[in-house]
This record gives sequence, C-alpha cells and structure tokens, in this order.
Amino acid sequence: MIDPVGKIVLITGCDSGFGNRLACRLDRMGFHIYAGVLLPDGDGAKQLQRKCSNRLKIMQMDVTKPEEVNNVVEQIKQSGMPLWALVNNAGIGISVPFDWGNDIDVYRKVFDVNIFGVVRVTKSCISLLRQSNGRIVNVASLAARITSPLSSHYSMAKHSVRVFSDALRREIGSSSKMKIITLEPSFYRTDIINHDSMNRMRRKIFDETPEDIRENYGEKYFRIFDKSNQMTESIIKNDYEAVIEAMIMAVAGENPKLYYRCCNYYEVIAFWALSHMPEIIVDYSMSSLSSKNQHYVGRAIQLEIAELDNYFVNNIVFHLNSISESTYRFVPELKLLIQTLLWYRKLYGNDSSIGLDIFKCRYYSSTNQSSSNELSLIQKCSYLLKYSLQYLQDRLDQYPSNRRWTQMIEKFLLYYRTLEMLNLYVFIYNGKYRTIHERLFGIRIVSQRQQSSDSIFNHSFLNRELMWNAMIEVLTTLIPFITTTSLYRSIIKRIYYPIRLTGQQQNLQEKVQTKSNRCQICDLPAVNAQAIPNCRHIYCYFCIIHILFEDGIVKCDHCQVSIDSADKLLRTFHN
Repeated sequence: MIDPVGKIVLITGCDSGFGNRLACRLDRMGFHIYAGVLLPDGDGAKQLQRKCSNRLKIMQMDVTKPEEVNNVVEQIKQSGMPLWALVNNAGIGISVPFDWGNDIDVYRKVFDVNIFGVVRVTKSCISLLRQSNGRIVNVASLAARITSPLSSHYSMAKHSVRVFSDALRREIGSSSKMKIITLEPSFYRTDIINHDSMNRMRRKIFDETPEDIRENYGEKYFRIFDKSNQMTESIIKNDYEAVIEAMIMAVAGENPKLYYRCCNYYEVIAFWALSHMPEIIVDYSMSSLSSKNQHYVGRAIQLEIAELDNYFVNNIVFHLNSISESTYRFVPELKLLIQTLLWYRKLYGNDSSIGLDIFKCRYYSSTNQSSSNELSLIQKCSYLLKYSLQYLQDRLDQYPSNRRWTQMIEKFLLYYRTLEMLNLYVFIYNGKYRTIHERLFGIRIVSQRQQSSDSIFNHSFLNRELMWNAMIEVLTTLIPFITTTSLYRSIIKRIYYPIRLTGQQQNLQEKVQTKSNRCQICDLPAVNAQAIPNCRHIYCYFCIIHILFEDGIVKCDHCQVSIDSADKLLRTFHN
C-alpha cells in the first residue's frame, strides 16, 4: 500500500453511498480527505464529522457549479500538501422512457452531473495531479456496457465516463506516471436506487411531458415501474464492501488495475454472455422489461378458454349431425368451416374468440411494439394454418391410407404433436404460450379488465393452478427414472414401422426364433423381455402392448395361446 502520510484525496459525492463509506475508510488509513458534499448540513456530512478525525474536511461541492469546484481546488493548493488522488464518485440516476420530460431537460440534468461534472473536476485538478504523479479514479457502472430499457440517460452518461477514462489514460499515460482507474459496480443499494425518491422524480418528469406523449403512455404505465422496482430488488446488494475495497486498491494500491468490475460471479457470466450474444437476442430479452404493462392471465384460465372454444365448435357440429346422419362423413370439413367462420367473425376483426369474450380477454401481440399491440395480419392468418393442420389430422384419423404422401403428412403431424407436448411442459412451467403456434408467432392472452384477472375467477381455477404446479413436481420426479434406451426404441418403431388402426384382427408376424432374447415381432433384442408360458416365445414388452392396445385379443401363431393382457409381468390366458 502507498504511504498515506501527508497525501490528500479529493472525493466527490460524499453525502451518502460509496463516497461516504470510502471517506471514512481512507481517513482511518491516514489520508487527508477533502469530502465534497452537496449539503454541508446534511446527515451524511454530520456523520462524517462525527466518525472521522480532523484530517477529514467537509467541502461544499456541487460539481455542476464551477465556482464551488474552483474554491475546493484553491483550498487544496493552500494546504501545501500534494493531491494524491481524485475520486469522481458524484452521480445521479433517473429511470424513465427517453421521451419523457420537457425537451432534453432530463438528459441535461443527468449529463451535467455524471459527465460534465467529472470533466470539470478533473480539469481543475489535473495540474496538481501531474505534480504528484497521482491517480484519477472514475466511478462508472456496468450499465455502461449493457443498456437496459428506461436507462438511456444513465447508461449514456456512464458509458461516456468509461470512454473519458480510456482517453485520459492514453493521453496522459505516455507522458506521466499518473494512473487512471475505472470502477464498474453492478447493482448496490445507494441513494441512486431509492424507489420512493425515484417515483417522485418520475411523477414530476411525467407532469412536465407534452400532453400527446402522456396520452400515449397513460397512467397505467407507472405499473411498469413497480415491475422494474421488483426486478431491481431481486438483484440489488445491500453490502457494498467489495466496491469500497476496490476503491481503496485504486487509491492506495501499489499496482492498481485499469478496471475494477465489482460484481459476483453470476453477474460476470451474465454480462459476458449478453456482451457476446447476437444483438437480436439481447434486444428481445431486454425489450420484454419495458413492454406495456398487460394483465397476463394464468395457466388454468388459458386452458379454460381453449376448452370453451373447442366445446362451442364441437357442440355446433354435434347438433348438425343430429339433424342428418349423412353429415357424419363430413365432420372434419364442418369443423373447419365453422372455425373459419368464427375466425372471420371474431378473431379477424376483434382479436378475440368465444372463450376470450366470456373471460373478458383478448389476443395480444408480443412482437408489435405499438400502443395497442394488436395482432398483425400474418398472426391472424396463422390461425387458418392451425385449423388446416387440425383438419388434416382429423381426416387422416378417420380415413387412413397407405399412400406415400399421406404417410409423409402423418409423420409431419407426429413431429408437430411432439413439439406441442414439449411446448405444453414449458407452458406448465412459465405460463407463456399455450401452443407451439402461439409461441412461433408471438401471440399471448391478456385480460381487458383493469384489475388483475387472477382475482375475478372462482376457486376452481385457482385449484387448477395448484394442479399444474403439482404436475411439475411429478414430472421432475419421474423424468430421471425414464429409460432413454426404451423410449428411443419405441419412438423409432413408431416412426419407421407404424401399426395402423384398421379395426381388423391382425395376426402376429411369424418369425423363426433364432436367439432367446429376440422379439418375435421386431426381431430386435427384447426390451424388458417377458416369457409367455407354454411356448417360451420372447416379445418386446412395448411391441405386445401396442398390438393389444389396437386389436384387443391376439393369438401367438406358434402355440395358439390367447393373449388378452400384458403388464410388467406378461400374463397369458387359455380359452
């Protein structure tokens, strides 16, 4: 460590936070501290006077006022001691949309403190620092590297501080032994992150905003700030001792680093990943934080809406079939026709459906950044594609065919249903995008009520929410016990050797038993092989179960034993 005796350290922004704590620590180490404060009679200044020695001097120093800055520099010159370090710590933060406020007043206020204040104090002290070969410590932020929504003012300012430090280091470093160090703290609880004062400032700025802009956002936009505050509270750290230690090393260390990034390992990984990801991914993940505050409905409500829509269509088809038996042949076509008519009547015009109207909800486009977030024409027409896939599935189930093109369609539908199943598990986990179609096209369901939709439904829906949570627990318990080999073999058989449901009796294909562990159906090593009494023939458990499921009762072609049930221990029964 550097010998602190007879050395002055000037710290700006000592009213609270990092500056206040650093002034106390450096005073204990023996430095002479000039603590710049905005309010000499404030609580922060009184706390420093009470805790620290007479080496610490409280200086009124608003970095936006040149006369106060020059006054502090003159007092340092008159002291006769060298200025060893300047810590540019003073800063303010405002979190509002970029177009709020009167003209560029918000940007000017932030820049005056966070950028021009840093430059002003540095220029005033540079001659003293050159004489002592001292140090300049600029406090930037990790927000200078990753910009989140509602922080354009703060991120721009802190990025400028980082660039200013780099420029100083490259200009002065070649001709002097001065060191320029940059600190980049993450999220710590200081006066910058004070939700009450921040909310008051947001209200004041909103009131100064032009009327047309206020109408575009509306009062409900303030709810986004509640979401932003909750997110900040989840990652904020109360103990900023790591930042103070980094500051001490920057001021008093023998060989300080150029950059000190004060954050934990998780934040390091997250910021590194965001810095190297494609911009489109970073934009998508960050833009969700500033989306209009919508009342997204819960999982059970979304499923209930889908059930109502399906029930309405199926009920119409049922009544049409009851009028004439000849319509049974055209059930898939009738269903497609009704869905298309309802689509044109409800969804195309109102972004809604029968179920959505009953629950006072509507479809919401997560990709449309306009104030209304209405579905685009492509998103609306995508439902016709969804109905067409359902029609193909119903038609092929009713009239199976051996033609090659129908087999290709069946395989495509099989893959589609597999994706739907995987999407359902994701939906159960996070409640977003009930179908793969809605996920691909960015369509969600929101409530049109002012209050949260979760509070307007009866307890049966809440119980269903609990059911989904219980299902997640069951799945996480059962998945580790799934035999991947058996599952893979069953899927391969289903894809390449499909067994059609024709309603006719199918005999087991006769094969000669060559090895004791070979299945008589697929001729592969039997999975969980089970012996059949009286003949000792071997079958895959999955093969025999599949045939029993489709044909009910079959007979072994080798010994004519009737097989009418199967379980983990395959049982056979004689007629």
